[in-house]
Amino acid sequence: MKLPVDTLMEIGGKIPVRPVGGGHSPEEVASLLQMPVRRFIVPDTPADLAQVPSPSPQHERHSQRELHLVLTGEILYVVHQRTYRMRPGDLLYVESWAEHGELPLGTPQETLTAVFHFNTTPWACVNQCPMTADDSILSDSWIFLPDNLSQFFLRRCREASAKPFDSDFSRLLLPVAQAVLDDYARAFAKRVHQRRLAETDPLEKIDVYIRDHSGTDCCNTVLSALSGIPVHQLRAKYLARFGVAPREAIDAARFDLCRFARINAIRQKEIADVLGFASVQSFSRWAKGR
Repeated sequence: MKLPVDTLMEIGGKIPVRPVGGGHSPEEVASLLQMPVRRFIVPDTPADLAQVPSPSPQHERHSQRELHLVLTGEILYVVHQRTYRMRPGDLLYVESWAEHGELPLGTPQETLTAVFHFNTTPWACVNQCPMTADDSILSDSWIFLPDNLSQFFLRRCREASAKPFDSDFSRLLLPVAQAVLDDYARAFAKRVHQRRLAETDPLEKIDVYIRDHSGTDCCNTVLSALSGIPVHQLRAKYLARFGVAPREAIDAARFDLCRFARINAIRQKEIADVLGFASVQSFSRWAKGR
């Protein structure tokens, strides 16, 4: 899915204080992500089959493998022309180049899913279903997945796919898939917690601000005014809390956004504009060191 450039700053940014996703607060979404997997569905295995109501879902195909976890509501997933009725706690595996689509049995606000994308740079997000555009992704839910767990998962996928299909496929994948889900749930909960701390903790406020404004001027003067910490004390206090200097944190936030934009085939000039670089050349010099 390609996201409009003008929405990239929102992704990885603000968790809204207002209820989202059918009235669920960010804390409630974090709790939903900790639910145990009720059923692991690998297409070509027996599952709840259902007739697709009209209109049928829009299908897509891509090279990346995916996991879809239903958090709220009910969804019909169509994979390989078979339809699976999924409920909260159901986890679906989608193989590379498998034609698939989704259709919620309710409004998008009532239906939340966590989608895990295993491509060149693995990442995950929580979104309203169907996942149509930037406004369907919950703010702050876009998070990169750990490379080690993701590579372990992909290796298991490739090993299992090379053999004739049997019930061992899901048994082989589920423990690693569960580890990926657990790591994502912890990362999301940490962001929600940090967002709340930022309301009273000046250093947490700076850290959240850097992530939200990686394409703008995050100079020490701005951060000092935001937090009330004197400029001459800012670097030392931030370094003591987070282990990196503010400038290093800004570069890391920019690089995360840069990686996401590249995954979604955003042009280099647009990436440079979003990240606040004066020219493509200055962006290229910065990116070469990453």
